[in-house]
Amino acid sequence: MAENSVVASYTAYVVDMNLERREVFETVRARTGTATALYPGSFIHIAPSYYFQNVVYIDRQHAAVQFFADEQDVLDYVRGRKHYKQQPYIRFIEQDYTTPLPLRENSYDLLIALYATGAAEACHAYLKSGGLLLSNNHHDDAGQALRSGDYDLVAAMFYDGDTCQITGTDLEQYFVPKPRRSRKKHSQLDSTSPEYTHNADYYLLKKR
Repeated sequence: MAENSVVASYTAYVVDMNLERREVFETVRARTGTATALYPGSFIHIAPSYYFQNVVYIDRQHAAVQFFADEQDVLDYVRGRKHYKQQPYIRFIEQDYTTPLPLRENSYDLLIALYATGAAEACHAYLKSGGLLLSNNHHDDAGQALRSGDYDLVAAMFYDGDTCQITGTDLEQYFVPKPRRSRKKHSQLDSTSPEYTHNADYYLLKKR
C-alpha cells in the first residue's frame, strides 16, 4: 500500500471519525510508563504506537490486512507522531484473536480491549503479572475481568474528546450492578451485560 494510501485510509477511518483518542493513550503512558502493548481487534487504529514503543496489532479484517501490508509506510507515519526517543516497533498478526496466538505468554505491559468482544479474556495470558488492561467496557470486558479475580481496578478515566482525566480514588463505586427494577428497558449495552450505578469512559485494571 502506498504511503498516501496509508494516510488516506487512516484519515478517513480514524482521524476524521474522531477515533484516535490520543489523550487516552498519552494519559496511560504518563501514569504508568508502559512500553509494550497488545491490541487485539485493532482494525487500523495505530494511535497507541504514538505513545508505546512496541505494539502488536491483531485483526483479520481485509482493510486492516491491506493497511499493515507495507509496514514501512505505517512506521513512517508513526515516526512523525511518536512521543519517545526509540524507533517504533510494530507487528501485525492477521488472525482471530480468540485463537492461540504466536506470542509468548506474560510478555506485554498493556492489553488494549476496545470494542472487541472477549479480547480481555482471550488475551489474558499474554499480559505480564502486574500488567495493565485498558478497556472502555463496551462488551463488559473490564467487568468480567474484575469478576474473574485475576485483576484489581486501579483507575477510572474520563474522556471528553479533547482531554482525559484519570483518578484512582473512590473506585469501589464502579461495577456495582443496578437493581433490576431501575434498569432501562432498552439499554444500549449488550443484553447480556450488567448495568452499573457508576460508569467511566475507560478503566485500568492490574493483573495479579
